[in-house]
Amino acid sequence: MFISSGIICAEPRGRLIVFHAGSLSIPFKEMGEAFTKKYPGVKIQREAAGSRTCARKITDLKRPCDVMASADYTVIQNLLLPGLYQKLKDKCPLRNVSSATCLSWCCLTR
Repeated sequence: MFISSGIICAEPRGRLIVFHAGSLSIPFKEMGEAFTKKYPGVKIQREAAGSRTCARKITDLKRPCDVMASADYTVIQNLLLPGLYQKLKDKCPLRNVSSATCLSWCCLTR
């Protein structure tokens, strides 16, 4: 049970769906084990595949996903957020940074 500012919250429960690049399997396995120790009521469903395949599961197959981790940042830019980066990049004062950094900055400063 969590207590925050006098509010009692139930222990997190349910399923956490994670699509990740195959090259990230070891770190995601380790993070999953640590997460499960802290939140035993949450079942982690990890699916390893190529970064583009992970993105296509979301965009083309419309599969639910809570976390998507790509080994190639351009997959996020080109497949998950097409057009958004182009719209936001001119508003971003950060230069010579990755699209993910720019998108993060734009989202945080809205």
